[in-house]
Amino acid sequence: MQEIQRITEAGRFGEDYRGFIFDLDDTLYNEKDYVRSGYHAVAVHFRQDASFEKKLWDAFLEGKSAFNHVLPEVGMGSEEMIREAVAVYREHDPELSLAEDVRDMLLDLRKSHKVGIITDGRPEGQKKKIRALGLDRILEPEDIVITDLLGGIEYRKPNPKAYQLLQQRWNTEYSEMVYIGDNPAKDFLAPEALGMGSIRLMNKEGLYWDRKV
Repeated sequence: MQEIQRITEAGRFGEDYRGFIFDLDDTLYNEKDYVRSGYHAVAVHFRQDASFEKKLWDAFLEGKSAFNHVLPEVGMGSEEMIREAVAVYREHDPELSLAEDVRDMLLDLRKSHKVGIITDGRPEGQKKKIRALGLDRILEPEDIVITDLLGGIEYRKPNPKAYQLLQQRWNTEYSEMVYIGDNPAKDFLAPEALGMGSIRLMNKEGLYWDRKV
């Protein structure tokens, strides 16, 4: 597994591979931005001020269940209100943007390579992230695979189905494909078993940047 500090460096491997597949969360953007966006949506929904958002964020950074921890503190600790907060978080339209260098890198790779995404997560939430980042306008829709849509959570990484799907779609040898992700616990098991290349993005803003293989 090769390690890179910046995702834009992936372009220098272009001569070795015909197909690039990217993880989404903490690879093409920082997932913490999505968390912040969700907490803001919840604060607006409940007509709370910035201090409420800060409490949620601080709880998140401490590894706590933010809604279960914070809502009781502000008199909204009923199960119904916590469920409502979770629903607002999951269903909100995120305020996200793709970094210019990442966008340029994807557009450049597309000129001479196959480029796709394989991502886990609740389909509606992942679809909203993809739309907010404009990835649906950069990549072909059929090259973006949300694993749950293949038949349920059992198709999430490290299940090989999504990788096999893109290999067949692109008519490319596994040895000519590479997966770029951030989480060594699941991102690279299937690609390496299939004979693909793998690149770990060491994103220090990511949730798993210091996780060991």
